[in-house]
Amino acid sequence: MKKSIKAVACLFLLTLWLPVLTVYAAQDTSYKYDRNAKPAATVSGADYQRIIDGGSLGLTPFKDVSDVFADGSGQLYITDKGNNRIIITDENGGLLKVLAGYEKNGEHTPFNSPSSVTVDSKGLLLITDTGNKQLLFLNADYSLQRIIPAPVSEIFPKGFEYQPIKAQTDTAGRIFVVSFGFNMGLIELDRSGNFMECLGAPNVAVSPLDLFWRRFSTKAQNERSESFVPTEYNNLTVDEDDFILVTMSSYDSNQYLLGNVNPLRRLNAKGIDVLKKDNSLPPYGDADYKASGFLSGPSKLIDSESLPFGVYSVLDTLRGRVFTYNADGELLFVFGGLGNETGKFDSPVSLAYHNSTFYISDKNKGQIVVYTLSRYGQLLLTAGELHYKGLYKEEEQIWHEIITADNFNPIALFGLGKAAFREKKYDEAIDYFSKTGNKEYYSKVLKVLRREAIRKIFPYTATGIMIAAIAFILLKKLRKKPEKSASVLLARIGYAKYTVFHPFDGFWDIKREKRGGFKAGLIILAGSCLVMVLQSVFTGYLFRGDPLAPVNVFLPVLAVVLPVLLYSSCNWAVAALMDGEGKFSDILTYTSYATAPLIALIPLSILLSNIFILEDGDFYYFIVTFAFIWVLFLIVIGNMQTHYYTMSKNLVVLLITLVVMLLAIFLFMLFFALAQQMFGFVRDVYSEIKYWR
Repeated sequence: MKKSIKAVACLFLLTLWLPVLTVYAAQDTSYKYDRNAKPAATVSGADYQRIIDGGSLGLTPFKDVSDVFADGSGQLYITDKGNNRIIITDENGGLLKVLAGYEKNGEHTPFNSPSSVTVDSKGLLLITDTGNKQLLFLNADYSLQRIIPAPVSEIFPKGFEYQPIKAQTDTAGRIFVVSFGFNMGLIELDRSGNFMECLGAPNVAVSPLDLFWRRFSTKAQNERSESFVPTEYNNLTVDEDDFILVTMSSYDSNQYLLGNVNPLRRLNAKGIDVLKKDNSLPPYGDADYKASGFLSGPSKLIDSESLPFGVYSVLDTLRGRVFTYNADGELLFVFGGLGNETGKFDSPVSLAYHNSTFYISDKNKGQIVVYTLSRYGQLLLTAGELHYKGLYKEEEQIWHEIITADNFNPIALFGLGKAAFREKKYDEAIDYFSKTGNKEYYSKVLKVLRREAIRKIFPYTATGIMIAAIAFILLKKLRKKPEKSASVLLARIGYAKYTVFHPFDGFWDIKREKRGGFKAGLIILAGSCLVMVLQSVFTGYLFRGDPLAPVNVFLPVLAVVLPVLLYSSCNWAVAALMDGEGKFSDILTYTSYATAPLIALIPLSILLSNIFILEDGDFYYFIVTFAFIWVLFLIVIGNMQTHYYTMSKNLVVLLITLVVMLLAIFLFMLFFALAQQMFGFVRDVYSEIKYWR
């Protein structure tokens, strides 16, 4: 009995941990993001190699490893903050030096919670001695070169406490500092250490509602409410072009979703963010994440690293992943993950790169985790290098190798599309760009193809027009007169043309003079459904909502029929209470006739959508929008003439009809939700009875 209880208890605990295990397992898989921003499996871009810790170097264990930096020669600088020391190794991991402080005037001064170390262009070590509130420059022989004390300026807020946690110089010798708790941007110092300015303070986004309430709140209420202050930076990296990559992580999910924060920024000399990014998939780490539960919310970027040729990597401390992007902000590969096994992270805080090798410092585990680029990762970086150097033929060969490893790599498909475009292989280019969903380059290729097509067919245009005109005249003379019953129906259908252009007289005659009919209206409605189906199937690639999504021909039909039936039913109910003269069949008839502009204009828009490029899109959208506005206008006039209302009363009835329609939709959704719950309840009861037996 006891064994059974223990087994049940173990099974219960395993069930509780199953979601956690699932998350950890998912992190072991390399992935990319598809066009819908959903993760998809791909080839690994970097593989685990080894661990560097105190034991492997013959030292005491690391404690609070806050930073790691690799210089141009491959030497590694590890900031062991908890032990107040800096460890220097060679490229192969051999111990070179342990720094515990510096000598000044013959006296040894120990470091006090050093947070980071970098090497500038002159070979000087720049150390943030956080506990002593100063920066240190050490010579190549590790002797003290100079001390940069806390800067002084009236710009700093009252009570500001200088706590430098990361500092780096550019090629001009300017020093950029991230200070803990400082939200006015980076502190910029000149080469002598004098304060210059606060650079690149994050923008503060405030909603109009917040501004409204603060305007009418008392001073005490405003002081108690949340202040509108920028988010502070937590790290910085100066790249090879002297642009500054800065990261931030002190924000919540709502701020991120509303676009009020940019977790990664690339600042120029004026502090302006010039980072290239796609708004649908910005280079901020995970694009698909849980809103609640274990490891919820967007990525928390804690460090960045500049790689050659505009490539950069960012470190997500929340889920322990490294994301690598090219200069255009396109995701190349992801690696890493949280876990207790070797090669996984617990609390990664810093990132370095040199010669195809990544170094990630883990604060809690007290170690440096080393990853090296896989063959796939090397190919991606090589393609970026060749593109940067303008070696397009060689770049194309690399893209083909990448496609061999991952058939649906969007960056490779896009690169092959551009290569085909440059070589004037327009059919191939169109195919590649359509697979990636890139409308911009698809439009460029279509523009060239359209120009060539016009040049080829222009000599035959006049001849075609003449032949069409002659054929039309002959067909008109040879056409047999339809039977009387058919001619009446055709006449009623054809009366839609008069109604469209003369709605006041047209709808009056449909109701009073029987110039239209219920059957003819249904045929017109069917025609409107047909053109909407044609629109969903044959609209040009550039003007589809999601050009790669499968087409469902039933949805366009429902999109026309359901609103017409709902409107006709609700309008009939409202008009019956407000002295309306139209019956349900009259309402459905004039509403069907009102959809006639769709039959006239949607085919035109379909034709133009296959000819137009993105620059012509405004005209295409104008035609489609105008068609639906025309339909609404005809419904307004048709309602007035059918029920014999004045315009003012007509608008009131239509407004009430709209309210009733919304109420009907709400009741339907409520009924549907209750039906689902009832179905679930009946199913559960049935299951209980079935198993009880």
